[in-house]
Amino acid sequence: MQRAIEYYQMALQASPNDSWFNLNLAVLNLRSQAQLAEKYAIKAIQLNPRNQNSAYWTLGLAYLGQAKESEAITSFTLEAITNPLFLTMTLWQEEPFRQINKIVVDRFLSYYEKILDTLAPGDRFYNLLYEKVILIRWWYGRSIDAVEGDRLRPIVQAVIHAETHPTKTFELLDQQLSKTPEDEASHLLKAWINPKQYLAKFLEISTLNDADRRAVQEHITTYRSLRTWLNSVTRSPAKRERNALVLAYRNADANSIGAILRPEGLELSVLVELLDLFPPLPREIPELDQQMEVIRTEGLNLTHPTKGGVPNLLR
Repeated sequence: MQRAIEYYQMALQASPNDSWFNLNLAVLNLRSQAQLAEKYAIKAIQLNPRNQNSAYWTLGLAYLGQAKESEAITSFTLEAITNPLFLTMTLWQEEPFRQINKIVVDRFLSYYEKILDTLAPGDRFYNLLYEKVILIRWWYGRSIDAVEGDRLRPIVQAVIHAETHPTKTFELLDQQLSKTPEDEASHLLKAWINPKQYLAKFLEISTLNDADRRAVQEHITTYRSLRTWLNSVTRSPAKRERNALVLAYRNADANSIGAILRPEGLELSVLVELLDLFPPLPREIPELDQQMEVIRTEGLNLTHPTKGGVPNLLR
């Protein structure tokens, strides 16, 4: 571990403002030096405030390692705002995350609903953010009585009605299959509702690997709560790589680093991904990015680089 840290530190000397180098050092220092991990994670975030590399999750773990629970909750909330899929992960069923789960969910919903209040109903991002609010409310058993169904994709409408209105769900799925007969998500949900009749068809067209296919077969009749079943088949996040660094750096240490590290503990639901319930957010959503800046400033005292500068950890 120490050799890896030294290796990344040499790369960071060549490029101190590389967000990924800083994030990797944050991950590597989490267990042994939480305070140093915090500093590296902060710099990574200030250099790249919203990304899919679990930066706020990393920062939150660094805060927890120093018993800074309030800051950790704020960081985890920012991770959820960046990637709402984060709130469906099995880690929230374990301590110490279980005890702060409700706070994080409440804050996520409050911030997203606040953003929606600032958007016109016809705004190009409105339905995207609205859908994520409805999904998280459904996932945690919150009220979704007044859902505007027309704002949701058919698969999302089908999921939130699958347990309470299976007939309506079948109508939605059959409409989708009439357009795309091999739609894997629709076949998967039909299989869960009625395994005896539809599981064989799903397995016939499924693109899952053999282990995941076996897990689906084993779990589909055991887990009759849809949320529980969706989290019954998990995997670690795919390894992320950086390419063409030779074009960016004239330094052997920097150019030889390709991996983007993540902390332990993240497990993604294979079935949630297959249903495509939480596609990544667009790179720019001005109202969401502005809300995140306010949260970072007020909750973590992290100002935007253009306003407060980026700290130089090498000094």
